Amino acid sequence: MKMAISYCSKQGWRVKDVSRNKPYDLHCYRGTKELKVEVKGTTSEGREVLLTPNEVSHAREAFPDVMLLVVGQIRLVRESVAEGGTITVFDPWAIEKGQLKPVGYAYSVPQRTNS
Repeated sequence: MKMAISYCSKQGWRVKDVSRNKPYDLHCYRGTKELKVEVKGTTSEGREVLLTPNEVSHAREAFPDVMLLVVGQIRLVRESVAEGGTITVFDPWAIEKGQLKPVGYAYSVPQRTNS
């Protein structure tokens, strides 16, 4: 997140971390323009990231005022401590240009009956 905030700030955006209560991570302001940023970090090259259903819906609704910022090749120094990484930016993030594929299901367990 620190790299993403720094990147957006250097582009002239005022940045607010909204990741705790929004379906995206950063809300950026520059004059009257607003930009919503989804940040994904990975130790891999970052060619594939996992998205929640809410993140997908939000990216579709917010286009073209939405950005995907992937920080790849992060090195884990120890638990909860990371360093390095390379940034890839998709601005605007046209989510349909990538490939979405299902990777899981939610299963509602049936009520158990006494037999």
